Amino acid sequence: MSRPTASLFRSRRTTHRHSGRRDRRHRIDLLEPLERRIVLNNGAVTLINVATASDGPGSAPNDGPIAVAYDQPLGALILLNVSTDSKPVFFEVTPAGTVSPFSSLTGWRLDADFDIARPGQPGGWTAGDLYSPTPTAGQIAKISNNGATANTDWVTLPGETAGLSAVFFDRTGLFGGDLIAVARSGNVWRINATGLNPTKIATITGSAELESGTVVPNNPGQYGPLAGTIVVADEGQAALDAITPAGTVTLVNLGISHLERVQVVDPTENFFGIDQDNSVILGAAAADLTWMGGDLLVNSEGTASPALTRVSYTGAALQTQALTLGPGSATLSRWEKFTFAPIGVGPLVPPAAGMGSLAGSVYDDLNNDGRQQPGEPGIDGVTVTLTGTTTQGNAVTLSTTTGASGSYDFGHLWPGTYSILKSTPAGSIEGKDTHGTLGGTAGIGRIDGITMTPGAVGTGYLFGLDRPPHFTTTPVTQASSPSQQLPRPYVYNAGATDPDGDPLTFTLL
Repeated sequence: MSRPTASLFRSRRTTHRHSGRRDRRHRIDLLEPLERRIVLNNGAVTLINVATASDGPGSAPNDGPIAVAYDQPLGALILLNVSTDSKPVFFEVTPAGTVSPFSSLTGWRLDADFDIARPGQPGGWTAGDLYSPTPTAGQIAKISNNGATANTDWVTLPGETAGLSAVFFDRTGLFGGDLIAVARSGNVWRINATGLNPTKIATITGSAELESGTVVPNNPGQYGPLAGTIVVADEGQAALDAITPAGTVTLVNLGISHLERVQVVDPTENFFGIDQDNSVILGAAAADLTWMGGDLLVNSEGTASPALTRVSYTGAALQTQALTLGPGSATLSRWEKFTFAPIGVGPLVPPAAGMGSLAGSVYDDLNNDGRQQPGEPGIDGVTVTLTGTTTQGNAVTLSTTTGASGSYDFGHLWPGTYSILKSTPAGSIEGKDTHGTLGGTAGIGRIDGITMTPGAVGTGYLFGLDRPPHFTTTPVTQASSPSQQLPRPYVYNAGATDPDGDPLTFTLL
């Protein structure tokens, strides 16, 4: 095991010529190999076979899957499949592990990476829209409406004569939230959400094979010379290419052959990667990678399993750290692309951050308006039951009782669709029920159709109870009247009071 020196690299300015223009480019040359450590407690990753890409109708791959991305509105993974015949190009992989065609596109032979817009990311993109290179040079396709609409010529990059190896989003905003496109010519482009006026921002020289990339947050303390840059996996030079917003390119020589993908580790999401030779998706729990959250993860197509490497910054130098396989891990043949997603698939459970909760209360609704207000006490000891089905197809039945304040809480819930049912304690009658923040349909003593997405927190699921009115009567007496009067009149006094003060109307029959 080697130890890091005070300085692992030196930087020098080099000048290259590409297409008749001066190329702003730096190079980081290693004085010795970057540190490669094995952390016994934290460096092991247990890979799980979560889905086989040949499952599902019409989905038998020709050459196998090549890339994977997360579709947050669908709550599913999307695969890009390499195909030379009429097989579909994109497939949906549900949390249950089932695989089915995602769009009508067929017959692309394409070794490339794609991306899908997520809610809340900068740049004005529509969540769920998919962007991918096509087999045509410089061309980007857009697939929307959950795969129903495909525009294979959404953008053609002006003057680009080579095919694209990847497109991916800038989710930091450092590059305007744009879509970044990497061409096999070495050109790197920015495209905004309108698709108008794509801009070439840099040219990477010296590489025969560029792969996919990411945009690194602008945090020099964590990322050193990579902070605030587009980073591209450079398989041809066993390196990372870091590109600033001004277009300066720095080559960071990792000394790792056959690089495929680089991405910032999201410690709240599970890992999903493509083993192309076996046509499977291999997953790993977020807990396996939490310790390196925020650092960079690269994978390698040709080195020994698991071929996953952490790239981090010590405050003085970049270093690498090879990960190992944990006990019982699935074996790997050959990595292609990978992603992170806050869902579980097949036997891989959702990450803890992807688990949700539902909460509410049972209370004495004094005015029967369906809202718990000051002075309306909670009712303890009431049985509340949760039923439903997770997105992975598993049935769920959980029960709890309300606490002293009338509150209840169901935690650690998988994404899925749920119902909450309440028992009615003795001495009470049904009042008005109200659904909470995740929606649903309130009935009598139950709230149905609550849809939970990964990490959703639902509150305010209220069950109002009422107390029945109290009826009072007096014995029947004969009214004072002449004895000869027929029929003889009788007196019957009836009354009713409501303990909650609700107005009452009743009819004697």
